[in-house]
Formats: sequence, C-alpha cells, structure tokens
Amino acid sequence: MDKSYITRIKRRLGLMPKDWTIGGEDYNRMIASNNARTEESGINNSRWAPGSLARLKKKQRLQNFKDHWRSWWNN
Repeated sequence: MDKSYITRIKRRLGLMPKDWTIGGEDYNRMIASNNARTEESGINNSRWAPGSLARLKKKQRLQNFKDHWRSWWNN
C-alpha cells in the first residue's frame, strides 16, 4: 500500500508515530536497510556505512536499465 508523500514526510519529521507493525512501511524500510547493510558489509568486508539502502537501490536501477537496453538491442 502506497502512502502519500505528506504522510511519509510527517513520519520522518516525527510528527506522526512510526508504524513498526509487521508489514508497515517503516518496518519494511528498516528490514530492507538491514539487508542492504549486511550485503554491503559482506561484499566490501568492512563495517556498514550510512546510505547503504540508497546505494543498493541505485545499483538495482542501473542494472534494470542495462538489462532493458541489452534485451532491446538483441530483439
């Protein structure tokens, strides 16, 4: 379920309580961040750094873009 932009901003600013129930937006983001940190620390053999979720999403977007154009070129 997609939350509105205003709701997400209010939660990040602390004006609304975060939704830590299983399946909640904040809970899912926390789990995704933990997975990204674990994967990044395993690859780089170091401690995790802030922003690992953003780096993972950027890497996935780039890979999707490459895959799309690679498949287009071969058609």
